[in-house]
Amino acid sequence: MIGLNYLHIKLMRDLEKIRFIIKEATGLDIAYVYDDLVFSEHGVIIIQCVAAIENRLFCYFHKDCLSEDMRQMIENLNNVSRINGVSIEFVSKFDMEQVAGKEEFQINFL
Repeated sequence: MIGLNYLHIKLMRDLEKIRFIIKEATGLDIAYVYDDLVFSEHGVIIIQCVAAIENRLFCYFHKDCLSEDMRQMIENLNNVSRINGVSIEFVSKFDMEQVAGKEEFQINFL
């Protein structure tokens, strides 16, 4: 199993490339990074780094993202990723909800 420390170092190394791909493909910037997850502005997209596969990203869209917008963003993400030597795969949608009484969010992958 690949350690979290390795994954953190890899993510930090690749973060600028991921930021560029998201910004170029969608116009959104990175809002937050947690472990192997990169959150876009407005909570539209989560990008997950795949520890076991170099230059591979998983992509999740918020459940409220409109189908046509999502289709266009997937196409743009695929094109920009390919040009930058990265493969990106749409995995599923997600929802986020705040944990009652805490400053935490629960992510539910659908």
